[in-house]
Amino acid sequence: MNRVTVLYDGVEYPVPGNSADDVRRRIEEALSSGGPGWLRVIFGHGRGSDTDLLIMPGVPIAVVEHQLDQDQDT
Repeated sequence: MNRVTVLYDGVEYPVPGNSADDVRRRIEEALSSGGPGWLRVIFGHGRGSDTDLLIMPGVPIAVVEHQLDQDQDT
């Protein structure tokens, strides 16, 4: 099982129910659309709140895929 987060302006935001490939695809679509786009994430601890991040050229963003499987080789 994996968990995907994005690092945006120095803050890590969970992206529930998505694969890293899906998140990267959504970011690429927002950037190629010619205008800014939005990426839905979760903000806050515990239950958190739905939050939209503005995706546009020049705004640094990283996609992080956390491996949660405990049975993986190291």
